[in-house]
Amino acid sequence: MAQEKSTKTVIHFIPGDGPNGLIEAISMTSDLRVNILTLYSIDKTVPNFCNKNGIKMNSLGFIKKSIFKQVVEFIRYLYREKPKLVFAHSFYPSLICAIGKVFYCKTIFVPVRHHNRVHIISGNRKAMFLDRWISRVTTHTIAVSDSVKETLVEQGCNAKKISVIFNGLPKPLTTYEPKYEVGKDGPFKLIALGRIDWQKNYEGMLEVISILRHSGVELELNILGSGNQGYLAELKRLQTKLGISDCVTWSGRQPDIYKYLNKADLFIHTAKDEACPLALIETLMYGIPVVSSNLGGCRDVLEGFYTGQNPTDVKEFSNDILGVLRNLDSAKEYAKSITDAAIEKFNPIRMQSEFATISLRLL
Repeated sequence: MAQEKSTKTVIHFIPGDGPNGLIEAISMTSDLRVNILTLYSIDKTVPNFCNKNGIKMNSLGFIKKSIFKQVVEFIRYLYREKPKLVFAHSFYPSLICAIGKVFYCKTIFVPVRHHNRVHIISGNRKAMFLDRWISRVTTHTIAVSDSVKETLVEQGCNAKKISVIFNGLPKPLTTYEPKYEVGKDGPFKLIALGRIDWQKNYEGMLEVISILRHSGVELELNILGSGNQGYLAELKRLQTKLGISDCVTWSGRQPDIYKYLNKADLFIHTAKDEACPLALIETLMYGIPVVSSNLGGCRDVLEGFYTGQNPTDVKEFSNDILGVLRNLDSAKEYAKSITDAAIEKFNPIRMQSEFATISLRLL
């Protein structure tokens, strides 16, 4: 049912119209009116959500990338709708908004940075320049973690123009209650979640599994996620080379991750870089034991719960996993004990309120 909204309106510009729990939470505020603008028009999830909740939605209507055409269409949108405030989520919408600022200066543009050091690590000088330029020409920037803010400042952005708003997600509908006994139902069961992308460092994850397997630990790893098919093919070749083809399964993207989490003993996350990883937030709230990277935004998500480990040190990461598996009952008890605190830390109402506060301040 649609909520009664304030007359003050802000636009949240997002890349696509697929499932997006963050934008759903942000848009349900009663402090102001939130309209959604999508760059691409492929999925029906966001349109259906907006229709159900009385939220105005527009789409630039693209099905593939074309920077010139997309910028032109966005400028037309600006002159037609004359928005006062636009939050641009992720790099590409932020770039389009920064260009739009050159041609239409009446709108306040606020990029929401959902990436951290990816351009620095990959050595993409063009993208690094654009990161700095976007921050300088727009009014304010939202960083989704302290780590992202630190990276922005390192890149020469003004710290006074940056606010941190952590991602927020709804509480899982179920809690972690595995229905089998460790040691009586086969090998230890590990799970990983995330898109198939080099930032997730699946090479390191496979090396860790290889170390554990060849040291005599009986285990299985199930990886949920989709993405770069070329990279996936490389990973499968590495898996074969490491001799672990029989214990690693690639299950692709799954709509119900909790069904798989509930069948696992331990969640592992080996990312080289993150902004504010949703998969890590989901697992903390669910209550499954975690061994995770502490790089980038992983550190900020883990703070107060786990110390994490540098995933580039595969031996130490393997030792951390082994330590948990040797004391799995205690690890599961601890993981369950922190769920309420994790749910509070990543409360979507908190995120919604903080976006509304900044919106009202800028309008």
